[in-house]
Amino acid sequence: MNIDCEWLYVHNSRCMEAHTNAAVEPAGEAGTRRHARRGTAIDSKWGGAILGGLNGYQLVPDVLLRKQVDLKLDPTDVVILLNICMHWWESEPDNLPHPRPVTIAKRMGVSTRTVERHIARLSSLGILEWKPPEARADSPSIRRFDLEGLRGLLEQLAEDSGQDGGD
Repeated sequence: MNIDCEWLYVHNSRCMEAHTNAAVEPAGEAGTRRHARRGTAIDSKWGGAILGGLNGYQLVPDVLLRKQVDLKLDPTDVVILLNICMHWWESEPDNLPHPRPVTIAKRMGVSTRTVERHIARLSSLGILEWKPPEARADSPSIRRFDLEGLRGLLEQLAEDSGQDGGD
């Protein structure tokens, strides 16, 4: 099993089909969103909520939700992680997600400072690493999020819950 396919926002139609039995649109330019085709299992489940425009969906392991207490995550932490994962299309280090805290805060209806505090807390728990700012000549600097810590913790929890029968 390729864990990247379970984790990444729909980036590669072959990977998506292999894990969900759902067809997605053919791959476009790198980093573009992918959407379910009409008539697929995902389309019948979610309908127009995932079709076209900025609408789409992401894959996250169930163990993130099932074991959020074990990970010491509060609801705000989980929503912040889901917002970061929404931008995680590829696993290459140069393509790590980099949504701005202000963007996440606007989506959630909280202050930017609240998001920054939770990011700092998630970092101290080893769940993510917020990389130093990267200057860019043609646009504002960015700070990437490395989620390898979260992935490692979830893999361990998934393995442990598989041995003890789950929840």
